Amino acid sequence: MATTLVGQTISSTFKQITHVDGGIGSSEATLLDGDGTESALQIGTNNIKIATHDGSTKGLKLNTTLVTASGTELNQLDGILVGGTDSDDIVDVATTQSLNNKTIDGGTY
Repeated sequence: MATTLVGQTISSTFKQITHVDGGIGSSEATLLDGDGTESALQIGTNNIKIATHDGSTKGLKLNTTLVTASGTELNQLDGILVGGTDSDDIVDVATTQSLNNKTIDGGTY
């Protein structure tokens, strides 16, 4: 497969050309290859969506690790701090910290 389209014929390189039918707009649209084969990636001017993300076998990978959390699960961490002092924050065991308004549930202590 060519790494550049310079000097190549359309018939030998069209599968390398990715596109979105109708261009990119405010709604997500599927990214296609030159044959029109759909990818899992949908892009728009404001968002990127991975349509096949199922949290177990397909979807967003960071390096080689599949992200198994859903968007809802990730958003539950928004505003929560490690070592913070609010009741919803995560306790940091590396430092001395007051456990005011913390609930300790389960486990052996």
